[in-house]
Amino acid sequence: AIGGKVPRQLWPRRAEIERAPERPLDQRQPFGEFGRRVVDEEVRGALERLRTDAIDPEINLMPALINAAKAYVTVGEMMSAMASVFGRHVEVPSL
Repeated sequence: AIGGKVPRQLWPRRAEIERAPERPLDQRQPFGEFGRRVVDEEVRGALERLRTDAIDPEINLMPALINAAKAYVTVGEMMSAMASVFGRHVEVPSL
């Protein structure tokens, strides 16, 4: 940026914007009727893989987490799957 402004030649051209491909339908509408997310076999499979991989301490969880993210599994769902294996940390207050 020159002087805090974006040079004109870097602005997107109207024709480029109009030709831009639309996002796939699953990215625009990840929720089903009444705002509930439609859970399909890919999501269930990704969560099951995450649970089974978490049981074995020798298995790296990153591939299962990446697979789950690609299947549009939420972070909360991933954390719940791992909490079912590892449990949740509870802080003990100390004074």
